[in-house]
Amino acid sequence: MLPPSVPSVPLPILGVARTHAVPTPSDQGFWTAWHLAPLPTLILLTAAAVYALAWRAVRRRGASRLGVGLPIAYALGLASLAVALLGPFDTFNDDSFSLHMLQHLALVQVAAPLLILGRPWQVLLQGLPTRWIGGATHAVFGRRSGRGLWRLLAHPLTAFLAFNGCMAVWHLPGPYVAALLDERVHDLEHVSFFLSALLVWWHVLPPLPHRPPSSATARALLVFGSGMVGDVVAAGLTLSTRILYAPYADRPGLGGRDALADQQLGGLVMWLSGGVFYLLLFWVLYEAFRADLARREAG
Repeated sequence: MLPPSVPSVPLPILGVARTHAVPTPSDQGFWTAWHLAPLPTLILLTAAAVYALAWRAVRRRGASRLGVGLPIAYALGLASLAVALLGPFDTFNDDSFSLHMLQHLALVQVAAPLLILGRPWQVLLQGLPTRWIGGATHAVFGRRSGRGLWRLLAHPLTAFLAFNGCMAVWHLPGPYVAALLDERVHDLEHVSFFLSALLVWWHVLPPLPHRPPSSATARALLVFGSGMVGDVVAAGLTLSTRILYAPYADRPGLGGRDALADQQLGGLVMWLSGGVFYLLLFWVLYEAFRADLARREAG
């Protein structure tokens, strides 16, 4: 039962309210609930085609130092992006807060790091015609504004503020509800989450010289700080005793849960998955820091 203090919110813009529970991932038909939205589908196909053409050119030139792990990671990243934006997480996110949180986790903790591990910029630089790359490089770095923007993006504090600013702002009731009620705002939410996540993982995952030259300490602090911000947001959602996002109030949640239980489930998923994920990554970066420190002392 929903708390009596929570009003029923009519939402004609979201379509007809569901009279049955949102299916769970274990239910029949959940994983077949796909829709081919034109713009995301076009972007995904274009990204796959450009990478494939560049990779083919790289292999023809005999650049054997680029292992097959790169295109595999990139393909898995695009597949994860497709699941997040075209699959059941997107189909049911207007009706289930917990599925909406799973969609965000798929964007920032699965698709974004896999795409960065695919190092598309390196594949493009080595595979596309030199005149194309040269023209694009000159257009960006030939101007003072371009070089300034590059220095800004290459600073770990920029990545921290961008990603965690999105995390904090979009989970406030006002912006979150606005995203539910307006598809354009919803798209902006997902784009900002995804691009800021790409920025974080660009700082953290690739080896030098394919990432900004930040220290192992800065990278570890970036991951640790992001994990802490995510934990605060997730704890607020999990421990809340009231429905924070009114549009979910009159909608059956995941597996028939009421809106408050579904909200708490979404917060718990964020809390546990984010906590474990960032803790493991922080440990890896800490070990890298210790190894780097040992090499300096030995030298």
